[in-house]
Amino acid sequence: MFKKYKALHAEVWAQIWREIWPDVRVDSVPRAIGTIVGPLAGIALTYYLSHSWSYTGIAALAIFLVLLFCLFFIKLYSVPFRMLAAARSAAAAAAAERAAAPAPGREHDAALFRRFGALITRNDIQFLRQHDFSNTYRVQQVQNLMDLTSWNVAADRFVNEGLGQAFESLKMDNIEFIRTLGTFAMPSRHAIGLYTVLTDEDQRMGEISLPTRMQIRELNQRADRLANDIDEFVQQALRAGLTLE
Repeated sequence: MFKKYKALHAEVWAQIWREIWPDVRVDSVPRAIGTIVGPLAGIALTYYLSHSWSYTGIAALAIFLVLLFCLFFIKLYSVPFRMLAAARSAAAAAAAERAAAPAPGREHDAALFRRFGALITRNDIQFLRQHDFSNTYRVQQVQNLMDLTSWNVAADRFVNEGLGQAFESLKMDNIEFIRTLGTFAMPSRHAIGLYTVLTDEDQRMGEISLPTRMQIRELNQRADRLANDIDEFVQQALRAGLTLE
């Protein structure tokens, strides 16, 4: 804190000196003439009235010091305020520029969200909500969800922290759903291309056993949870300004 104050203090004094020095230096012919003729005329007038070189010299020195002090006093009070105003203007301009500029990673997030929307459609969500896994299903009905399990590289992650957390949670629930489905389901012996959770004994007996009922219940619950995750993630992304188009 002290170092920052010391640096600011030094900067203010340097600025004061930079502004005073051009005011007292000779940097052009007209100004040089004015700088020389003005004091000489004052000295001549003082000597004419006083007829004393010592008095004239003292008066000239006193006037010079008074003028220099007045200039320094004005700069001492004006420079800090102008520096503060300039700093505030620069900060406001920088803030406006940051606000106008696109957020870092927004284009990446927008493209990734469109990819997700192209892969996981309303048909997938409808299947998760409405299908009862006591019935058979086709692998095509969960193919998009299976493809989503491979989204595990850096390009498949959202830059936005909130969206990223929601999406990672969704992907984990999807992985658990597909893993559980792969554990419980098997090809149906009665129809080619269909899968079922019912065991051979369940199908032979025409009655679902208690262990199978528990597996069906777990799959239905995981499917509902995944459908809710997808809906909530999509709504959060839409609120963040992303679109599926």
